[in-house]
Amino acid sequence: MKRLIVASMVALIAATTQASAQNAADRRETVNDGVVGIVAAKRTGTLTVFADDLAAVLNEVPGLRVLPILGRGSLGNIEDLLYLRGVDIALTQGDVLDFYQEFELESNIGNKLGYIASLGLEEAHLLARNEINSIDDLEGRKVNFGWNGSGSFLSASIIFDNLGIKVEAGVDLHETAMVKLKDGEIDAMFWMGGSPIDVFQDLKESDGLHLLSIPTDRITAKTYAPTTLSSDDYPNLIAPGQTIDTVEVGTVMAAYRWPEGHPRRHAVELFAKALFENSEKLHHDPYHPKWKTMDLAADVPGWTRLFPLLQVSSR
Repeated sequence: MKRLIVASMVALIAATTQASAQNAADRRETVNDGVVGIVAAKRTGTLTVFADDLAAVLNEVPGLRVLPILGRGSLGNIEDLLYLRGVDIALTQGDVLDFYQEFELESNIGNKLGYIASLGLEEAHLLARNEINSIDDLEGRKVNFGWNGSGSFLSASIIFDNLGIKVEAGVDLHETAMVKLKDGEIDAMFWMGGSPIDVFQDLKESDGLHLLSIPTDRITAKTYAPTTLSSDDYPNLIAPGQTIDTVEVGTVMAAYRWPEGHPRRHAVELFAKALFENSEKLHHDPYHPKWKTMDLAADVPGWTRLFPLLQVSSR
């Protein structure tokens, strides 16, 4: 009798364990079905704020889980989108696809990637010490371009090349560059980001820094369009009624072209549908003010839109 009871208990435990394991496996599969990994920028980047905002809004959609991932910048994000497990979407600059194609970094990249939406524009910010009066004064001086592979580094390289201004380019993180700039170790720093950039708003007159204009009429790259920064963006750096000439570049939400029927394609399509249906929520606090000016339905030159019917039906 004792042996029979023990055998029955062992069988019951085994059955319960098996059922528990099966339930855990089912739960794991269910949880992962709607996971979308979205790679952005470094922790202080505008794109990282965008990714965090998207997660805050879209994680309320049943069956969808958005995981923001700190990235390596525009160039690095495309590499991650192509090859890194768990990355389905990358926030990057619109000129990065041309860069990859021009330097033949990836064959047939246009057939491997598409875009879900345009996320608006980012402005070029050139912050310099007060003794630097114009961008031409930076000839031969130390200017931080941003970490190698970032969107800032890419844009700064193109812009200074267009202008024919040769500088000693640094590749520090923006936070490190800001410290060096205040201490006089470098003369200027370049930051491509959606205005207003928080750390620029925190600057004081005693820091001895100001924004330099970028002569847009001398920029030949077709990717960039002229724009201005105003005192509304940076009241501590720009006098009321004054503007700073600069250029802007588009930001794109790129996605991998998973084949029809692939489970990852389903998750990305669920994300895209949720984005267009809930975009209005992003126009209010506490989300980044840039969302209010974004036209998610805008086309991105050189890119092919994924799920175009979702975009049309959302209008």
